[in-house]
Formats: sequence, structure tokens, C-alpha cells
Amino acid sequence: RGDFDRVWRAVAECAAALPIDALERLQEVLPTKKETESVIQWFHAERAARPNVPAYSLGSPAERFILATSRVPRHQEYLQAAKLRASFQERYDKIDEGSRVAIDAAQSLVQSRGLTLVLQRILAVGNAMNAGTSIGDARGIRLGSLLAIVKTKGRDRQTSVLDYVVQGLLKRGHARVLTEVVVSLKTKVANASRVPIEDFRNEARRLKAGLSTVQKLRQEADSDLRKEENDSLSKERSLMGARDPCRRRRKWSSSGTQMNAARASAHASAGRRVARLGSFCDQSRRSLDSLDRRRLAPMALKLRAVCEYFGEPVADDAAAPAKASYVFTTVGAFLRALDGAVAQASRVARREASLQKSLAVTRRASSGDVEVERGERDNRPRRRAHSAVLT
Repeated sequence: RGDFDRVWRAVAECAAALPIDALERLQEVLPTKKETESVIQWFHAERAARPNVPAYSLGSPAERFILATSRVPRHQEYLQAAKLRASFQERYDKIDEGSRVAIDAAQSLVQSRGLTLVLQRILAVGNAMNAGTSIGDARGIRLGSLLAIVKTKGRDRQTSVLDYVVQGLLKRGHARVLTEVVVSLKTKVANASRVPIEDFRNEARRLKAGLSTVQKLRQEADSDLRKEENDSLSKERSLMGARDPCRRRRKWSSSGTQMNAARASAHASAGRRVARLGSFCDQSRRSLDSLDRRRLAPMALKLRAVCEYFGEPVADDAAAPAKASYVFTTVGAFLRALDGAVAQASRVARREASLQKSLAVTRRASSGDVEVERGERDNRPRRRAHSAVLT
């Protein structure tokens, strides 16, 4: 009894207790206009035939749900507003966190000294390999060439250009720099490649458009509330004026209480509705403005910078997210290959170091055996040479 009315009252008042999945299920079962008209016609006929039966006992739960829905004006608009309020914070957090990840990755790529060192060595090796050709004096590396460098092999058909560069950097003592690239930078770029950065600004626009619709709905609800108040006051005054003039003073003395009761009744549901819609619109708009200043505007600048750094210029901020996604994906694949090359070169270096250590021990042991044998030979008592004496 009355459950459907309470549900729609909570929807119209944008109650915070309504989860988004419940609102989506409610959206799926909304009746059509034809269904609503049919149920209303049936209800009036049923009430006329059975006047003593309570209204909440008539019909099935589905029919009572349709009746409760028909009693809520603009129920679809209020349902959309409730869905926006229920999902706003989650959608806002996704934009906030995703743009933070993209900004961090773009800034780290541009400022990474280790990646710059690796790319410089790759460029030097590539120019040496292509000496005497038309591409033997390159001044930079295209983004599309990074993955080709990983697959390019040397004369032995086993060692790639990347392996050779990594081995050379390790021998020159750049192990810490390489570790910083493959551990910290690889993780940041991988995280950035998984977030839909090209959809963040569009999602923010959708949120702002939804807030504009909710703001319009709040104004309409506020206008309806004021109209209802004025109608209630006019009716109360007309009733008081039509009563006995001798009792008019006593009636007018209590009219203030009656008008306050009517006003409180009108504000019971509609007032909360207007207040909550207004508060939600104001707070959400301030949050989106802050998000634009803190995240979206800086992200556009950082993404353009990282695209230009890798030789992928963009025409405007709108094209930067899609191009930056390509940059993050390609550089992420290159960093994974670099991680594998560093791990392989480190294993080879450890094996060589272990082998050198074993050889050193063997040499020391062999040198010790020779010294012992020489010492024993030097300390052995010498036999006297006796001459023969004839007697």
C-alpha cells in the first residue's frame, strides 16, 4: 500500500537513497501513454462500480504502479534528474582520475632524461648503420619507427638495435637510468594508454548538458510551486470572505494559521524537490568548473606537448586526445620491449660477471698450486755430492 507513491515521491525529490541501478530498472518499466490512459479509464469505472473498496486495493501491482506514475507530472524528467544525481559523482571521479593519469604520463615522458638518452643512442646507432645513404643523417626518430627499431636485427640475425643500445648503456654505467625508465615510466604510460582520454571532455559536456536540463526542471518546479501557493491563498481568502460577516474577524484571526498550514502542505514535497534540485545544480556546476581548471585545460596543453615531442603535431586541442592515445600506446609498446631488452642484457651481464669471477678464482687457485709446488721444490733438502776417495 502506497509503496509506488513513495517511490515516485523519492524520485521527484531526488532522494540520495536511490541507487542508479534501481533508477535504471524503473526507467525500463515506465508505461506508455496508451497503457496509462487504459489503466486510468479502468480505474474510474472500477471506482464507480465499487465505491466502498479502498483505492489501494484495486487492481494488480502493475496497474497500481501505472496509476502512481500517472499522478506524477513530468515523471520522465524527474527520473532523468535522479539518475544524473545518482551517477554524477562516479562519472566526475572517472574524469578527474583519468585526466590526472594522462597529465602525469605526458609530463613524465617529456621530462624523462632516461628516455631521452635511450632515443639519442638509438638515433646515433641508426645513423651509423645508414651511413652513406639518404637517411644516414637523421635528426630525430619518428614515432612509427620505434617499433621497427625493436625488430631490426644486426648481422648476427639475433641482436636487435635495441639490444645493442641497452648493452652499451649498461657498460657505460647507466643501469640506474634504464631502471627508472622501465619501472616508473613504463607503468605511467601503460596506465595512460588504458584510460579513454579522448572521451573525457565529451563526458564533461554531457554532464553540463544534463545539469542545464535539471536547472530548467527546477525552474519549472519552482514556478509550479509558486502558482500552487497563490492558488491556495486565493481560495482561502475567497472562502473567508464568503462566511458570516459577524464571525469574519474571528475567522481572519485564524486565517494566518490556516494559510501557513496550506503553505506548509504545498512545500512538503515540492519544496524539498526545488531545494534539492537547486543545491545539486549549484554544487555540481562548481565542481565541473573546478574540474575544467584543474584537469581538462592542463591536460589539453600536456597532451599537445607530448604529441609535438614525438613529432606528431596536432591542429587544435580537440584533436590532441586521440593523437595522444596513439602516442601512449606506441611508446608503451616500445617501453615493454625496452624492459625485455634490459632484463635480457642484465642476465647476460650477470652470467658474464659470474663467469669472470669463476675464471678469476680458477686463476688464483692455479697460481697458488704453482707457488706451492715451487716452494716445495725450493725447500727440499739437497743431497751432498760425495767424491770417491781411494784408500
